[in-house]
Amino acid sequence: MKAILKCMTVEDFKGIEHLAIEFNEGKTVVRGDNATGKTSLMDAFIWLLTDKDSQGKTDFKIKPIGKEGAAPRVSALFDVDGDEVTLEKQLHEQWVKRRGSTQAVMTGHKNVYKVDGVEERKKDFDAAVGRLGAEWLIRTLTNPFYFTSLSWQDRRKIIMDVAPSVNDDELITDEVRELVGKQPIDRAQKRITDELKQVKKQMDSMPAVITELKKQTEGAEDPEEIKELIDKAKGDDAQADLKRRLKVAKESAQDYRRQAERERKSAIEEAERDLQTKNLKLDAQVENVGRMMGEAERIEKQIKNHEAEIEKVRAHYSKVRAQMQEYDTTRCPLCEQEAPNAKELVKQYTSHLTEKLREINDHGKGLRDTIEQKRIEVARYHEAIEKENAKIDAMEKEVLRARDAVKKAQEVEYEADKKAAEQEQVVEELNTQVGESGGEVDTSELEARLAKAYAAKEAAERLKAVDAEEKELVTKHEKLKNDFTKINDFVIKKIKAVESRVNEMFELARFQMFDEQLNGEIKETCEITDKEGVPYYRGLNRGAQTNIGLDIVKTLSELYGVYMPVWVDNTESVTRLNDGGLQVVALKVDGGAAALIIEN
Repeated sequence: MKAILKCMTVEDFKGIEHLAIEFNEGKTVVRGDNATGKTSLMDAFIWLLTDKDSQGKTDFKIKPIGKEGAAPRVSALFDVDGDEVTLEKQLHEQWVKRRGSTQAVMTGHKNVYKVDGVEERKKDFDAAVGRLGAEWLIRTLTNPFYFTSLSWQDRRKIIMDVAPSVNDDELITDEVRELVGKQPIDRAQKRITDELKQVKKQMDSMPAVITELKKQTEGAEDPEEIKELIDKAKGDDAQADLKRRLKVAKESAQDYRRQAERERKSAIEEAERDLQTKNLKLDAQVENVGRMMGEAERIEKQIKNHEAEIEKVRAHYSKVRAQMQEYDTTRCPLCEQEAPNAKELVKQYTSHLTEKLREINDHGKGLRDTIEQKRIEVARYHEAIEKENAKIDAMEKEVLRARDAVKKAQEVEYEADKKAAEQEQVVEELNTQVGESGGEVDTSELEARLAKAYAAKEAAERLKAVDAEEKELVTKHEKLKNDFTKINDFVIKKIKAVESRVNEMFELARFQMFDEQLNGEIKETCEITDKEGVPYYRGLNRGAQTNIGLDIVKTLSELYGVYMPVWVDNTESVTRLNDGGLQVVALKVDGGAAALIIEN
């Protein structure tokens, strides 16, 4: 769609009393000193289409100062793909005579809208403007400084919407594909990052555990030597056999208890690892379903937008259809004046309306086809979501079973528990027999030392296991870091490919779409520079900024297929305006021009 501004009339708008300008399809220069109405002319054009000024403000002063009863009016004639359309807007004061009063008071203002000279409701006027484009698109394509003034997030969204996509299969290596599996790249990165954090947390806890175990092994005694001392203290009397049997029973009971605890601890740890794995899988599945639901909602929103657009198309069709009638073949169908070639004019006009109806109908059919395709896509998503939710239900059941398994592992009675209980019963019986046969020698101090020696021995064994575990964690941490680096290198490679394809679309402007942090993390951005990398807002003069803005407007016009007149303020700072074939209205400060001078 190409909209050429042919002429514009401005009356009582800000400082402009009356001004009528004709524009050519190339460049029109408007010269004048400061405060002669150059920017007001641009404000009038933008106000006509958006109810705002060129700065995006809605509360600016439209009426001229000191002129009572002024009714600002702006009218513009466009050639839209060969069809002429006139848009007009006028601001009127509203006066009301209240009950009991003889004088009317002004209660506010209202706009009167016209399309092709016919007064229309606001929504119909907006529909006519909407055929030129949405407000954000109009502001983007008519002002080279609008896009650059947006937040980087809004700039990035616009650029990424029109940029050629980069397929992962074009860049990914077999090694990275194996690391990622069926997960999205960002999900694989998050999975590895989470594992790195978990491993790092375990590694950080190791020094404290090692220190504590080393303390427990300090000054350790040999348990066998202490047992010999206990035997010697007890002597070889009549109770020797009972004491030896008692000693064996105690040691056996202790050994079985330790064995049972080891088995229980191992079973609990295995059950907890299984529970953690199932929880991670469940979280990943929930996140995947959430992503699918978000995508389905996005498409459903697109469907609603298309349906709203169809309603507009229907309204437009009805309006054009209403213009179809039997015309007097002796009069022009537009001005209703008698004309010698009126019959041919009626035929041409009727043919024009018929063609316009066909175009509107084709556009509506295209929208309906698009809606149908998107509904099929949404249905597929909902079908997939239902299947994935079924998987979530199954996973939740697995998590519950895993929790039960942890609880059972804590409560289960092992064979070693039974044997320990049997030996403890033997110890109790032997203690009774020893007591009945005259008591035994007090070896409690030696028994305490023996218990401490056994504890030190277990700590030493645990220390060896912890050292081995620490080495395994270090190895795992290094592997995860390498895996993350490989995926991150692929992401950076893809980022550079995206940036390259984005920048290939522009002649002068360049975009930095991503920023690599010192820690290797990639953050999204959308910074504008020139071809040499000089930042738009930190190093470029006004002339360079203007030409880069025009380059962006030209490229977006080509990509959206929408061309509109571009208003360029302060062109006196530009030695060569890179208009790129666009229709340009160049506003230029000229200290010698007390009134506006138009150069076509």
